Amino acid sequence: MRIIESELSLNQIFINEMKKRLFKIELEIMNYKLRIQFVKLVCYMALLVIIVLTNSCKIQRPDKRFSYSVIYPTYPNKKGPSIYIDEAHHEEHTLTTGYKPFADVLKSDGYNVFGFNEIFSDSSLKKVEVLVIVNALNEKNIHPKTLPTFSAFTNDEITAIKKWVENGGSLFLVADHMPYPGAASDLVSQFGFTLMNCFAMRSKFRGNIVFTKNEHTLNSFEPITNRLDSIAAYFGSAFQIPKEAHNLLSIPNDFKIYLTKKPWRFYMNTTIISAEGYSQGAVLEYGKGKMAVFGEGAMFTAQYMALSKSGINAPKAKNNVHFLLNTMHWLTE
Repeated sequence: MRIIESELSLNQIFINEMKKRLFKIELEIMNYKLRIQFVKLVCYMALLVIIVLTNSCKIQRPDKRFSYSVIYPTYPNKKGPSIYIDEAHHEEHTLTTGYKPFADVLKSDGYNVFGFNEIFSDSSLKKVEVLVIVNALNEKNIHPKTLPTFSAFTNDEITAIKKWVENGGSLFLVADHMPYPGAASDLVSQFGFTLMNCFAMRSKFRGNIVFTKNEHTLNSFEPITNRLDSIAAYFGSAFQIPKEAHNLLSIPNDFKIYLTKKPWRFYMNTTIISAEGYSQGAVLEYGKGKMAVFGEGAMFTAQYMALSKSGINAPKAKNNVHFLLNTMHWLTE
């Protein structure tokens, strides 16, 4: 009898031990599966970050749902001055693409807005009251957008634009971050502006700015900024202005100028200088004409950068539409 009880006891111990081992094995299997799932999750997240960082231009797209109506338009519908958006110099922001929200705002104020697909000349500019150029580029810099940056305009075109402004034309020019300032440099230098072919940022990938009156970065200029307290901008460039110009947007003193060789590529040997004293927006009366120069383009349109609103559609850009309209009123008055 004792022998049988002893055998039963040993069997029970063996069974219990086996249960413990099986339970440990199950735990190890569960932990292994969880680790596999975690590794997969990390890989997916890393892939998403890589896609976002390496395809930032591709995921920048217009906000097709953006809508804005001027309550009291300056002009009756299509009775205002004619504004032409250049599309003949490899621009990505055109009347029907990246600058459609820009055009829609101006149309809502009564302006006539058209695309311009001609080479600049005395004859082609006769019909233009306001010429808008946004991120023009030389064909040589489309792929890849690396140094050297060639002028987007021929010498004859630059001569024609300068003459047109002197005789009363109004130019609205945007040269965003590198390489676009380099492509517009020869043109605007004729009017005394010096564009830096750069990124203007507080630090790497921190280029968003909210210009404010309180911080003395949004400057007073009666027709354009006096009733505004802030303007939002997104990853632009910096430039120096002629003494006759009115500086609207002063780059914050803690910003730096990154002179990159390729867009969005910041290396240990990238040349960096202070942005103190530089501008990102200014206006100038030249001869009988006028011009507005800006170092950032998203501030005048509505778009998404990945999943975030980045432009006049962003909450922090509450005054940007009025800034655009005020600038255009000044150019056409």
